[in-house]
Order: sequence, then structure tokens, then C-alpha cells
Amino acid sequence: MFLVPEIIKNTVLILSIVQCTYAACIILLGDTLYEQFEDGVVYNPKNIFSKTWNFVIFVLLGIGPYIYRRKALHLNWFVKRAVMAWWVLLMIIGTVMINFLIFSITSLLQ
Repeated sequence: MFLVPEIIKNTVLILSIVQCTYAACIILLGDTLYEQFEDGVVYNPKNIFSKTWNFVIFVLLGIGPYIYRRKALHLNWFVKRAVMAWWVLLMIIGTVMINFLIFSITSLLQ
């Protein structure tokens, strides 16, 4: 019974760490890392394997490239990094709040 809340906490924590780390790496590498992400995504997937691959990629790495595409792709080099740094800071604050919320909810289950 005590194992399920720990699994939930650790899964959410790992996913949020991976998302924030990949978004922070986009600050450093910019277009190069974004293009690598775009090359890994299969557009208009036709079978279950391509759909599963897209799901895994977007769950693990999707927030950083999404923010980069929507907010920073059309800007110059310096402003692009500043905008991404601001969004990554907001992501980190949001994930800390979400993790505290999940930790408190799962502590009630124990």
C-alpha cells in the first residue's frame, strides 16, 4: 500500500526533471536541439509504433520544444535565450509547486 504513493511521487518528479532539463538545454543549444527534436517526431503517424514513439517523445521532452516553437523561434539570438530562460524559470517554479502538491496528496495516502 505504501509503494504506490512512492511510485507516483517518483514518476512525477522524474518527468518534471527531464522536462525542465531538456528545456534548459534548449537555452544553450537552441536551433540545433530543436531541429533534432523535430527530426525525431513522426508527423501523420500511420501505425501504432509511430504513435507510441510520438507519445513517449512528447511526454519526456515536449514542453521545451513547444515553448521554443511558440515563443522564441522567430526572435534574434540573445532575445531567444532570454525568453527561453524566463520560461524555464517559470517551468521550474511550476513543477516545484506541482511536486509539493503531489507530495502532500500522496502523504495523505500513507
